[in-house]
Amino acid sequence: MRRVLEGDTVSLHLVARVAGTGELLDSTRETNEPLSFVVGRHTVIPGLEDAVTGMSVGEVRSVDVSPERAFGLRDERRVTEIERDRVPPEAEEGDILRVDGAPMAVIEITGSFVVVDGNHPLAGKALSLEVELLDIAGVAPAAGGAPA
Repeated sequence: MRRVLEGDTVSLHLVARVAGTGELLDSTRETNEPLSFVVGRHTVIPGLEDAVTGMSVGEVRSVDVSPERAFGLRDERRVTEIERDRVPPEAEEGDILRVDGAPMAVIEITGSFVVVDGNHPLAGKALSLEVELLDIAGVAPAAGGAPA
């Protein structure tokens, strides 16, 4: 039976939750729109690539993914104050702004400063994933169009 290898294009159903709380983050089952990606191209979190590698079509796997293999650990150095005049006047807490080209969440607004956070909202959180492999399409073409 064929198993997923690096370079394969896969299609799968995914239910992703925050580990510990069970908070639902995403479910392709609810939308009935399977997720497809090429294993090894790093377009999804490393923990999902780890989970799908070695699976065969029809297999269902539940895995816990550490923060390091999900969206990374929180880095408090990515939380910073910027001058209020660098932010649109209509900005509110919770907004996502581009600061020096990077997305930053507004977490606090004071008189002359705004505190922004450049961490991913799920940084520092472990995830629980349920993966059902629907299809293995085979090796994807390498960049430039030639088979890998």
